[in-house]
Amino acid sequence: MDVVSKNIGCVIVTYNRLSMLRKALQAYEALVVKPMYILVVDNHSQDGTREYLEAWQHEKVDYQKIVVTLGENLGGGRWLPRWFRTSFAVARRVDMGGR
Repeated sequence: MDVVSKNIGCVIVTYNRLSMLRKALQAYEALVVKPMYILVVDNHSQDGTREYLEAWQHEKVDYQKIVVTLGENLGGGRWLPRWFRTSFAVARRVDMGGR
């Protein structure tokens, strides 16, 4: 039986690394204790990541899946201010039961 932790969240930032992203998400699926949510930030990938994440996001699981798709590749440093706004929105969403 899988358990969802109310104290663990996961954030993955990706750019044109679809095969590595698939492996990472499969590894999280294999965990006995699942994170409360997985937030994937697609930094404007051009390798099929967007389409993969659209399908992944709709697969039914016991934890929340959140996908943020950026309109341009901002890199880690330029995306950081958006991360704070996004993480606040995610925390609020999770605290409110996904509303």
